[in-house]
Amino acid sequence: MRATSILLLSAAFLLFASGAGAQQEDKLTINVSRPIVVYGQSVTLSGAVPDQLTSVVLTVVAEPLGVAMPRSIGAFGPNVTGWHTVVKPRIRTVFRAATPTETSPPVVVQVRPRVTLTRKRDVFEAKVVAGRPFVGRPVQLQMLSRLGRWKAVRRGVLRKNPIKFRTNLPAKGRVRLRAFVPATRKQPGYLDGFSKPLVVASAGRKSLLG
Repeated sequence: MRATSILLLSAAFLLFASGAGAQQEDKLTINVSRPIVVYGQSVTLSGAVPDQLTSVVLTVVAEPLGVAMPRSIGAFGPNVTGWHTVVKPRIRTVFRAATPTETSPPVVVQVRPRVTLTRKRDVFEAKVVAGRPFVGRPVQLQMLSRLGRWKAVRRGVLRKNPIKFRTNLPAKGRVRLRAFVPATRKQPGYLDGFSKPLVVASAGRKSLLG
């Protein structure tokens, strides 16, 4: 009797699992290759079209932050079961796939501003590029500590792009520096931005910038 009950429960579980899988396959889907990009980088959007919707045209729509109306970025079909497209989000953007009768769950791509740090003789220059002006935003010149933490050694406000920094390096040896732009609620749409680390040699002299 107990063995029979176990078999019945196992069969019911398999039916439930197969039914759930069928329901998922019947839904319009959208996927993104990566959820966070640096400004200027591309992502791939893709998805599957259930059998009952292959006879209609599928549209991919984008809703960038601050834009009132979503816009179409591509159309597929009819008679397609899968699709993909490459996009370059300029700011935090919500993407959906839609047919005349159904809409997929959304996917969100977050964007970091593109930040670069260069050295020209005794000056470090940090440049910030994004889909919106960053004038008035705070920028930090950071140094990697021995504990593996980034610590601000200079702070400034982006009036001209690039912003220039002069700083005293603490000791002899090599140090890693980067430019950092924190996110702010006053100008949403971008995550923290940071440059690739710049390795410089410090001579330990007060007037030398690496």
